[in-house]
Amino acid sequence: MRRLQIQIDDASYEAVRRLAFERHKSVAATIRELVAQGLTAQPPKRKLSLEDFTFIGSMASGGGECISENHDEVLGEGRW
Repeated sequence: MRRLQIQIDDASYEAVRRLAFERHKSVAATIRELVAQGLTAQPPKRKLSLEDFTFIGSMASGGGECISENHDEVLGEGRW
């Protein structure tokens, strides 16, 4: 366990103090529980799909060449 100092506003402190009193626990234990609950309540990360990459194909190659087909040559020559 790590020791940590935090600052919270008066209203939050009073709410935590009241909750700690109702649960018959210390303020520190109550804050640890609230932090743990908040961390586990995070929504699961969504997997990326092709729809997330709407920028694909949005740039023109210019000069009539297809960069997607000749990317090694274009990038190697520093034309990008």
